[in-house]
Amino acid sequence: MKLFHLADLHIGKQVHGVSLLPDQRYILEQVLEAVKRQRPDAVLLCGDIYDKPQIAREAEKLYDWFLTELTACGQPVLIISGNHDSAAHVGYFSDLLKKNQLYTTAPEFTGVREPVTLEDDHGPVHFWLMPFLKPVDVRAAYPEDEYPDVQTDSYHHAIGSVVAQMDVDPSERNVLLAHQFVVKNVGAGEDPGVEKTDSEVLSIGGIDCVGAGLFDDFDYVALGHLHRPQKAGQETVRYSGTPLKYSFSEANDRKSITVVDLGPKGDVRLDTLPLTPLRDMRRMSGTFAEVTERDYYEQQERDDYLEITLTDDAEVPGAFSKLRTIYPNLLSLRYAGTERSFTPAGLSVKELEEADPFDLVSGFFRDQTGKDLRPEQEELLKGLMTELWGGDEA
Repeated sequence: MKLFHLADLHIGKQVHGVSLLPDQRYILEQVLEAVKRQRPDAVLLCGDIYDKPQIAREAEKLYDWFLTELTACGQPVLIISGNHDSAAHVGYFSDLLKKNQLYTTAPEFTGVREPVTLEDDHGPVHFWLMPFLKPVDVRAAYPEDEYPDVQTDSYHHAIGSVVAQMDVDPSERNVLLAHQFVVKNVGAGEDPGVEKTDSEVLSIGGIDCVGAGLFDDFDYVALGHLHRPQKAGQETVRYSGTPLKYSFSEANDRKSITVVDLGPKGDVRLDTLPLTPLRDMRRMSGTFAEVTERDYYEQQERDDYLEITLTDDAEVPGAFSKLRTIYPNLLSLRYAGTERSFTPAGLSVKELEEADPFDLVSGFFRDQTGKDLRPEQEELLKGLMTELWGGDEA
């Protein structure tokens, strides 16, 4: 049985205020072409479908298009929600969708009670769908008075308790879909055995760590959460990584689809299908004179998303805007040996993170038109922000 393992699509993602929706559609088209060409028996989407629980309309339209095209290819699609997702949104109409071989986790977690079972020439394969969980979610699904053995004092114990409640037959083939911070080693001072990137949201001090040893009864564990493709402890416990680079810390990563071939019990083979982005995300460095030299920049892919580190002894006045005339998708400008960095908004990264979204948009309008927003435009903008962020950031 051939499986395509993907995760962390983060549809609607922005990097330094720049929408990646065109890049995401481009990469999802590649995924669809690979599905049509390779004809996998199932496609696994392991959480963080969206970048935020409050989903922008254009992001929702892109995901709807992708799922429609993906299910039209004819194979089952199995989906779990991640920590960036609204579990309720990903799980809408879960019972109805099964009729189209689209299996999702439920809007509310009540335990992983039954697997999705698919058949091939070697017999059944049981797929267990476990969404991103916190200990409090596990306790709600397994009340203490009914399940006294369920432990929820840590992520490791909580996830271990969920797995223990699954009726897994280790003599048959089993695949787990999960979206957790799974590591080789759990414990203070232990090397977790996995690599993180700047675009992930992880708890301080590793309190959300889950040991890979909990999953020994599964033939393959399809993970989401970490953005770099890698194993977690053993080869068959794997993160597929993101299909696109979402931070400059991923500049050297190679993005791909993880291909899993399940033979008879105990026979698991892994491969990857490389994905090529519309625009790469790269780092460059040099003096201002060097990176603006025609002989240099004409050899560059200037439309890539770039972070440039200048090695000049002093800051170059207007460097960001000048560099953008050559490199239109410059997203970050840094100076070597300092903490100073700049973004397309003309602010430092720290200032951008702390800025009020309303002030950013109204300031952008002023810069582009030379006018302030009219009162009715301000009210419209505030209403849109409330709709997008539920009032939390507006």
